[in-house]
Amino acid sequence: MSALLLLVLAVMLGACGGSDSPTALSEDTVLVTGIVTDTAGSPLAGVEVRDENERPLGVSDTEGVFALRVGKDAVPGRVRLRKTGYTSQQARVNVAGAEARFEAVMGHRKPPVRLTNVENGVEYLGEGGARVSIGPDSLVTHDDQGNEVPVTGDVLLSVTPIDVSRNDQLGAFPGPFLGRDLAGNDPAPILSYGTVEYVFATPDGRPVNLASGKYAQIEIPVFITEHLDGTAVQSNTYGQALWYFDETSGDWVQESNAAAVVQSDASPTGLVLQDYVSHFSWWNYDIKPSGSCLQTIRIEGLPSNSNLELTARTVVFSRPRFASTSYKRAVRSVGLVFPQAEIQLRGVGQTAEGLYYAEIPAFVACRSVNGVIDPVNLTFDGPLPPVINTDFPGFPLVFPMFARDAGGQVSIIGNDVYIKFEVFGAERLTIQANPDSDGEILELNPNHVGYRTTITGDTTFRLMAENAAGATTLDIPVTYVNSALPRVSTLSAFYDPASTAFRLRWFARGADQVNYGYVVLGDDPITQGVPVGSTISAPVSPDEDSVLIDIPNDGMPYELFAIFMNSSGQVIRRVPASVSCTGSMANQFIICQDNGEGPPILAAQ
Repeated sequence: MSALLLLVLAVMLGACGGSDSPTALSEDTVLVTGIVTDTAGSPLAGVEVRDENERPLGVSDTEGVFALRVGKDAVPGRVRLRKTGYTSQQARVNVAGAEARFEAVMGHRKPPVRLTNVENGVEYLGEGGARVSIGPDSLVTHDDQGNEVPVTGDVLLSVTPIDVSRNDQLGAFPGPFLGRDLAGNDPAPILSYGTVEYVFATPDGRPVNLASGKYAQIEIPVFITEHLDGTAVQSNTYGQALWYFDETSGDWVQESNAAAVVQSDASPTGLVLQDYVSHFSWWNYDIKPSGSCLQTIRIEGLPSNSNLELTARTVVFSRPRFASTSYKRAVRSVGLVFPQAEIQLRGVGQTAEGLYYAEIPAFVACRSVNGVIDPVNLTFDGPLPPVINTDFPGFPLVFPMFARDAGGQVSIIGNDVYIKFEVFGAERLTIQANPDSDGEILELNPNHVGYRTTITGDTTFRLMAENAAGATTLDIPVTYVNSALPRVSTLSAFYDPASTAFRLRWFARGADQVNYGYVVLGDDPITQGVPVGSTISAPVSPDEDSVLIDIPNDGMPYELFAIFMNSSGQVIRRVPASVSCTGSMANQFIICQDNGEGPPILAAQ
């Protein structure tokens, strides 16, 4: 969903202010619009929007849309967003003429746990290995005069990690990917290995933090397995940078360069960043690469009457992540601050005649030629019918996902279905179940990024987006599976350098036990619920979440599998390829030999 699609809605909303004269609307005011969604793409209603000085501006409507007309001198530089049950967020406001826009994603905050007798100290381990350890008599709240008041008895604690390796969670990263280093230099691009929000409160809702002179030890899950240069992230690595999000300035600030990467069985990668902190907020394992630059992007083929949205993010999920979104008037060139990394860049423009669209799947930003940064050409096509995004990673998505084969066929367990999509340039958006059977056509708001329904059998959904230049359709077939079987949404594997083995990770519901193993790739029919010729483990509890598995490093092609069982039957899942060595066929794997440049990897054959 593009924030540019808010333009028509925003103008309509702005026009509804009957007290504004046409002259005032065009010359003296700016229409500030925004849209807020959760990590699944669902619009968030009732989000409180404040400016950088905490002045209330309003709330988002049922479509997650915020609109407010303000004087030119009153346009906020950024907005602060809050909603009960969601992590805090800030977004930069981009001004383009008489319009200003922002777009934000808010993650679901983990439900609070009640800690007792906190005056004796706190030891808590949360999801993904996010941990906090506090000594006795360390927590305080503040009275109306700002004085510290010791906290005893019970407190509520929410610890929410953000898995930055996943594009759906990357948007919930708070604020921009910009930070001030220990030397206090101007904010520059940072790339994240993982971030966590720590929120303490009294049972009646008063904020709780560390007393002056007190410290807590925290551990942040490391969701990234490789550094920018492709070398593996290793345990017992010291001198790493720890950053916190400064809610006042809206920037990340480096706290130390003394953090350590250590082992943790609770982390999905087996690694966490460990350090001591003097307050609670968002904490982040980041790097500030030395090769950042002002990257020139040459814009070609975009009409002068179009607005422009540029979205960029790093391509390789296993390496530190960066993302940015900018809104501009149509220009011939624009300079954006990027890290020196492999970037995916997308441009969207909208006019009355239709959509203008451009994409560069991957380029290396900040590439220098004879000491000069090499510019990048972004060439737009248009006017076009709407674009339904299937090329940017992860779209369309169907939740709860059970399996996706190489052809894109999705299978789900249960009746509830949520389809997440990304559409650009639509004036009309519809969805139809089983179009070959003349299913009912439902009108959706063009700003929608998802559709929720229930099914009772195999269903094909047809998404149709239309504008003045034409129509685009996408068929999404979904296979229904008996809801009594175990429900498996993810199964993944990655190399664990600390144990020189692979870690198999899953997320499943409704399973009583799990068996896992590996088998030589080939004709491996299922006999009595087990692939023929496989090596299989003893049963383990599904609550284990992840296990280590040794695979022979003999060059033979292998694939990993897990069998999830309950009284109604079993579900067998195979690991999807995450890194491709010699091809891209899904569900076929080989152990690549160690060539001296790093550990062996699990890859598509």
